[in-house]
Amino acid sequence: MEPVSDDELRVGARLWWVVMIVGLASIALGLILITRPFKSVAALAWFAGLFLLIGGISGFFGARRQEVGIGWAIVSVISGLVLLVWPDVTVQVVAVVAGIGYLLRGVIRAVVALMDHDESTMPLLVVGVIGALVGIAIIAWPDATVAVVGVVLGLGAIVAGIGEIVSSLELKRLAA
Repeated sequence: MEPVSDDELRVGARLWWVVMIVGLASIALGLILITRPFKSVAALAWFAGLFLLIGGISGFFGARRQEVGIGWAIVSVISGLVLLVWPDVTVQVVAVVAGIGYLLRGVIRAVVALMDHDESTMPLLVVGVIGALVGIAIIAWPDATVAVVGVVLGLGAIVAGIGEIVSSLELKRLAA
């Protein structure tokens, strides 16, 4: 990658306000995700469904009759439609499937720990039991899991927004 010239840097610095707007929008999105996590995650599922649907439809045109390409396009369209029609339920199903994964992984780790008697038996057993318990909790309370995901995504958006605002102020200083 070539270094950025001073002229290019000055042109980019003049657009500091765009970076500021992106940062403010990111913080606003983060606050919405934190205060309304379930609705926000359902909205994200809806957007993902829209992108899958559009990508699947465009995949039909790009597949050129290749079985794999057409197959992925069909899967994308069906997945997109499911997310668009049932975003709330879909998010809960994803949480339950993740919970099943954690439960199975935890049980397998615990069984392996009990079968192998070495210095890692106890740590592996503890991790396995904790993983299984987390899986059970996710399965039992998928709404809480979705809320936690929304809050974590919201916190990430706020941190990213703060970073964008700091970057915009640095660009504004360079533009002056």
